[in-house]
Amino acid sequence: MKKITSIIRTSLICLLAIVFMTLNFSVVAKATEGETTVVTSNGIPAIIEVASYSVDGGVIEAGKDITINLALHNTSSNANANSVMLTLSSASGMAYPVYGSSNQIYVGTISAGDTTVVSIPVSVSNKFTGSVLDLTVKLDYETKGSKATNTSTMVIPTSAGNTLYVKSLNVSSHAILNGNSLLTISYSNLGGTDISGAKLVIDGNISSDSKTIELGTIYAGKSYSRDYHLTFTQSGSQQISVKLVYPGDEGENIETELGTYSVNVVEQQSGDTSDGSGNFVLVWVGRGIAALSLLAAVGVVITYIRKR
Repeated sequence: MKKITSIIRTSLICLLAIVFMTLNFSVVAKATEGETTVVTSNGIPAIIEVASYSVDGGVIEAGKDITINLALHNTSSNANANSVMLTLSSASGMAYPVYGSSNQIYVGTISAGDTTVVSIPVSVSNKFTGSVLDLTVKLDYETKGSKATNTSTMVIPTSAGNTLYVKSLNVSSHAILNGNSLLTISYSNLGGTDISGAKLVIDGNISSDSKTIELGTIYAGKSYSRDYHLTFTQSGSQQISVKLVYPGDEGENIETELGTYSVNVVEQQSGDTSDGSGNFVLVWVGRGIAALSLLAAVGVVITYIRKR
């Protein structure tokens, strides 16, 4: 009878050890699953870009009215851009809406993959004396239930010489102090000759190597989209202004203001504990329990064998 009781007791202890080991594996599995992030997507939203432009009314002259024809293209293959509102401005103040019209135009819906041409009458200031006219187009719209905005800057030459067209310029609205912050620019050379020496000049509380970004040789008829990094040297709400500078036909520098951007710069958090240390401790506690249970079961078995 004692022998049967001992066998039953040994079996129960072994079963208990197995249960503890299974529980440990379950805890480890759950800890590992807790580190997995599942990302779902409702599809790519619409992105409206200025695909091209043309000028009606001849050459650009001071005090003259012209018409800017913008080809707005929806780059998405499955999402519409709804309630598109176009706002036209000029950083230099040398262009403005003709009398009786507004600088805002309601475009409506641009379906996925479609292109819509919008004609905008513009007056050139009678004080205009430059070789290029700058225009900025801001596009506000709704796509997949969210609001979106895209901004394009055009540099329109008064002649058929060198010209750079900035389709978009985006600066990340958040940055870490002394870390890399993203600046993305898309631009095209609409002229008939290559342009060398083009650069972005950036003013603000940024490192010295971030204040000038060389764009390299920009070949005639080519388009580019590139990413660069800025390093902020002060925390808090920081304002930076971006200017495009490149040589004209006669060797003179053509300068175009590309806008002012606000960036929230924060310091690196030194007390970040989200490195999985809690999961690490949980795993080893589970393994310790399983090891102790296994040792206890082995001890009981050895004692039973010796008693026999």
